[in-house]
Formats: sequence, C-alpha cells, structure tokens
Amino acid sequence: MISGSIPVDLFKLSNLKKLYLQDNQLSGTMSKMFSNLSNLLELDISDNLFQGKIPDMFGSLQKLKTFSAKSNNLTGPLPSSLANLASLRILLLNNNSLSGQINLNCSAMAQLTSLNLGFQNVELLVIANCALSGAVPPWIADLTKLKVLDLSWNHLTGSIPAHIGGLDSLVYLDLSNNLLSGGLPSSLTKLKSLISENNAQQWAEADYFPVHTKSNISGKGVQYNHINQFPPSLILHNNLLTGRILPGFENMKNLHDLDLGNNQLSGAIPDELSGMSNLEVLDLSHNDLSGGIPTSLGNPNLHGFPCNPYNRSTPSEFVTQQGKKDRLISDITAGAIIGMSVGVSIGIAIGALIPLGDRFSTRLS
Repeated sequence: MISGSIPVDLFKLSNLKKLYLQDNQLSGTMSKMFSNLSNLLELDISDNLFQGKIPDMFGSLQKLKTFSAKSNNLTGPLPSSLANLASLRILLLNNNSLSGQINLNCSAMAQLTSLNLGFQNVELLVIANCALSGAVPPWIADLTKLKVLDLSWNHLTGSIPAHIGGLDSLVYLDLSNNLLSGGLPSSLTKLKSLISENNAQQWAEADYFPVHTKSNISGKGVQYNHINQFPPSLILHNNLLTGRILPGFENMKNLHDLDLGNNQLSGAIPDELSGMSNLEVLDLSHNDLSGGIPTSLGNPNLHGFPCNPYNRSTPSEFVTQQGKKDRLISDITAGAIIGMSVGVSIGIAIGALIPLGDRFSTRLS
C-alpha cells in the first residue's frame, strides 16, 4: 500500500495513457502537474486520502475518458475545465465533501455515460440534455440543501422516486422530456419550500452564473443568472406518467408552475387545484383526463406574478418510447386555452373567462 504524496517524477511520463492509484493511502492535495499527462485516457485516484479542491487542470487532458476520485476528502466546487471536458465518459466523485453548483455542460460532454457525484452542500444540480439513462440517481436523496434540480431532456426510466419529496429546500424541479412512468408520488405534494408562501424567494444572493434551461428540441430556452431567479416549479412534461392528478397539490401555496402535460394521466381534474393560490401556469394538456373542468379553476384567487419569462411556447417534436411515438408539444400562454380529451380532443378558447390577463395560463386536454 502506497502512502504519502505522489512523486513528482511521475508527472514526467508524458506518454502515459492509464494511471491507477486507487485503494492506497496517498495524501495531500491533487497536483496541478497532472496536466502534464496530456495523453492520459484513464485516471483513478479513488479510495485515498486526497484533500482540498480539484484543480482546474482538465483543459490539458483532452483525451481523458475516465476520471474517478471517489472516497477521498475532496472539497470545493467542480472545476470548469472538468465540467466541459468533451472526451469524458465516466466521472465518479461520490463519497467526498464537494460543494457549490453543479452545472455540467452536457452539450460539450456528449460522450458521458456514467456519472456519480458526491456533493453534500450543493444547491443547484443541472444535468439536462446529457443522454442519461436508467433511473433517477438515488444519491440525489443525499443533497439535502438542493434548491434547483434539472434532469430534463434525458432518457431516464422508471418511476419518480419518493425521496425527492424529502428535499425540503427544493423549489424548482424539472424532469421533463424523459421516459419516466408510473404514478405521481404523493411525496411531491409535501415539498416544504413549495407549500409555505413564507419560503418564497428567501434565498441568499448567489454569485453570478449563467444557467440555460432547454424548453424545446431546438434548444431555445431561458437563461437564469442567479439561483433565486428560478420560479417555483414542478415540470414533469412529456413523460409516460399514469394514474390520477394528486389532490394534495392544493397545499402547494408557493408553486407558480405545475406542468404535467404530455403524459398518460387519467381521471378527473381535482377541484383542489384551485388551492394553489400563487399558480401562474397550469398545463394538463395531452393526457387521458375525463369529466368536466372544475369551476374552481376560474377562481380569481389564482393569479400570476411578475417573474422571469418562462416560455415553452415553441412547438416541437419529441420522440419517446424508443422512437415509436411522436408528440407535438404546443404551449400557448396568452389568456387560457382549455381542451378536454373525452373520446376526441376538443379545444375551447375561453381567454375572456378567466380574468387573469396574459400572466396566467391553463392548458388542459
């Protein structure tokens, strides 16, 4: 078993392609001299005693395919050069004390297939449009300070895990455009930061960072520069979700955007939805709902508020069920357009029925 620091002479091996140092007692900080190993394909320093921040050195490691540093004492944020490393396929950083925002540039990291992170104090996690497959990662349950979670535009399968409802600080959840199935877990209606209006926008001012949300297949979306600019939202659009809409949503007084469109939800629309007194956008379109539209949805207590433009209005096609099913996503946010799917799809324009101006949108079908 090797102990101490890594010998400096090791970093002179410029033709080295694979370096395995796992399961030792190596200590100290990660050396920036790893950047000298420009031909490196695989680097594994897991299960050691390394501490401190991961150096921003990966710009020189353009061939690196695997990086594992799990089970050390690493701290601090994910370096920018690592979050933009195009060649990377496997990234394992779990069982550390990493913190800060996680904003992987998945448009650049097109080769990424395996990901396990170990951030304990992270408030923002964006891994959208990354071709991730499998279930929603179970380690997300450990991110108890998480406020923004965006896993949209991937190929995630299985059900929405109940443990997401235990993330007490979560205000913005986007799992849209995946292949998630099953019913809506009741725990979603118990997200504390979306239940109490007292929690609305009471976030410390964060450092400037640009984060783009992808709202349609062309990539057009919204840029948020601070974590406190994200509107309180549950966005589960375009999955394979079944079952009934949860009446418990009425408790979410701080929720501004509830998007359940383009799923396979059935049953009646609960009257209780009118209890979401700060609701700005309600999208239940393209489901298998039945019955009438609750008169309570015309309640003048439903209102919007001025916030960042959150526009998913550009029509787009998204292929689900392994390419066998095409769906046309079309959102209209001026006034209210309601359609009920009872045998056939009927669209009823009632823009004047709900006196909410153009800041509140209801979409049902």
